[in-house]
Amino acid sequence: MNNPDRLHNESGLGEQLALLPELEILPVAPRPGTLADALLRMLANGDRLTHPEFEDRTGSWRLAAVAFELAALAWPVVVHRIPAPTADCPDRTIGLYSLSEKGRRQAADARGCA
Repeated sequence: MNNPDRLHNESGLGEQLALLPELEILPVAPRPGTLADALLRMLANGDRLTHPEFEDRTGSWRLAAVAFELAALAWPVVVHRIPAPTADCPDRTIGLYSLSEKGRRQAADARGCA
């Protein structure tokens, strides 16, 4: 029987060990001048946005769709649910969108700002 300690990787986070080397997935830059381009620039600067903030800055209420577009281009968009209660829905939550640290580094590299 295997010793359970040998089933975990060195990080101790319980992540699954890779059988094959992991491939580096390189994100594709969105077309310049698009909402996806604007969102990527905001998130690459470390901004964390909700729908109302995105609408205030861009005039578009389509943050989730634009974030989905970035994710389809392999950008690591992260969404955290945060409380946003209303009188009608006290348990309401909304998404807070950000880019992972790795994604911010990739964006800086892509812009030549590394």
